[in-house]
Amino acid sequence: MPLRRLALVAVLALVVVPVAHADADPASDILYTQRIYLPFFGEKVSDANANTLKKVVDQAWNKGYRVKVALIAARNDLGGVFQLWEKPQTYATFLGRELIFLYKGPLITAMPNGLGVYHFKHSTAAEKAVVQKIKVEPGADGVANAATVAVARLAGIKPPPLPNARGAGGGGGGTPAWQLIVIVVGGVAILAAMLILGPRVWRRRT
Repeated sequence: MPLRRLALVAVLALVVVPVAHADADPASDILYTQRIYLPFFGEKVSDANANTLKKVVDQAWNKGYRVKVALIAARNDLGGVFQLWEKPQTYATFLGRELIFLYKGPLITAMPNGLGVYHFKHSTAAEKAVVQKIKVEPGADGVANAATVAVARLAGIKPPPLPNARGAGGGGGGTPAWQLIVIVVGGVAILAAMLILGPRVWRRRT
């Protein structure tokens, strides 16, 4: 194989593998820059429930408990790691390890069958005991409300009045489509730049 082609293959390996790994899990992309991942690919959280969760998370941050939350209301919200569906603690560990390059704080994952907690290089035994007692009502709103209660209890905040869960009816709140579009476009742009600049860099060095 010519050296130029070998260099191009190496560049592709360095770029495509990390991008594919990140895009396989939508929540990891959103939580790099946001505090909450709301369901996007399935049933949505209502605006009232989403806003209540956001207020509690903001209060927790202001108090010093800088937590991030991933709401997974449907299997599709796991992207390429759908095998972790209904395994909230396993997913919390998986997601937390994906985020450690930019975020190492506490993380809560909420699914219809329960919640998980992860904190890089910290024991979460006490936190797990707390969230395991929280009941998750049906639907995306139920998942959001359970996460709201979890954040409040772990941050030492009085839980707010919770909006009614709509059950399977769905709501209007969700991770904005533009954020997901930006993620995809950004990944494509990086790949294109590396494909164009990689061979040029190699030629200059040789």
